[in-house]
Amino acid sequence: MAVLFNFTEFPALSMQIAAFLPTAIILPLGLVGNITALVGLIFFTRTRAKNLIYYFIGSLILYDLALLVLYWPIELIRKSISWPFGRFLCYAFNIFPLFCNSGPSFIMIAMIVDRYRVLVNKANPNPSLCRKIIILIAIAIPALAIAIPDLLFTAYRFAYILFIGSDHLTNIPARGCGVSFYRSGSLNPWHIYYTTLYLLIYVLPLILVIILFILTKFKLQRHLQNDSTPVANDTDIKLLNMTLYLMIAFVFFWSAEYIFFLVYHFSVYGVNIGAYRRYQFIYILIQHFTLCKTIANPIIYACFIPDIKQTLVQVFTCGYIKQVRLQRPQGQSDMIKLTTAESMAEA
Repeated sequence: MAVLFNFTEFPALSMQIAAFLPTAIILPLGLVGNITALVGLIFFTRTRAKNLIYYFIGSLILYDLALLVLYWPIELIRKSISWPFGRFLCYAFNIFPLFCNSGPSFIMIAMIVDRYRVLVNKANPNPSLCRKIIILIAIAIPALAIAIPDLLFTAYRFAYILFIGSDHLTNIPARGCGVSFYRSGSLNPWHIYYTTLYLLIYVLPLILVIILFILTKFKLQRHLQNDSTPVANDTDIKLLNMTLYLMIAFVFFWSAEYIFFLVYHFSVYGVNIGAYRRYQFIYILIQHFTLCKTIANPIIYACFIPDIKQTLVQVFTCGYIKQVRLQRPQGQSDMIKLTTAESMAEA
């Protein structure tokens, strides 16, 4: 085995700490927060509201859970060892990150459109279940279509790979799974690809959400000036505001990764192998920052939906355990007191 390059900057131990320590914090918090929010949402929709927007919120939660359960653990495995899952899962896995990007983006566009239709055009907020399913499928199809390039340019092959648990690159190839575009002359396809994705998934949806949010607020305010009777209740207004906050958080957490990619491929880091370890280290930290979105979203849900807030508070403060203790049958303690009294009387 010949060593092709030694990396002294950021040794293997620091790389492993940067990869696994934040994961040990983010993964449990994200899973507990989103599962709890989903349970609270299910009980809320079963007992009271069954409007379409709550199905959109449930879809956002499922996207975050997929990111935590199906994507990130496999991503850490890919960074650590040779790809062990075969060709089919390699192609399927490469679709996942982009699908979990575009899916929530299109969901939030649908949410703001739904709010505009309900609040301004007085549309039915609760269509039939069949229509709800059709809408969700119609949103998932273009989200999946955007991920097709990652499928087409998947590279499942042997290559010289620097894993996070190693300090040197050797001449022994390992099975890799990634996305690789072919460079044509001086044109770097990564530049076009990431710029296009950032515009389609983040910039344009954010602009659309802000425009429809302002337009909805404006029309509601104009209605109040002409008629003192409010056209919307507090819940509908809160859901409108929540959609804007979710979109801003979505762009905020994901932008760091895309900006980093653009800087990397436009700068000397993209061709300097000596700086590759620094790229790995920074990229892992940015990926963890992006995963923090799965912690922030349940907090945003809780700020605008009281039932989700109540469920989250119960879980994170161990409220159910305290409630069980408080509701313990009083007869047990009375029986103990009676038994003790009888024992003392016999003595």
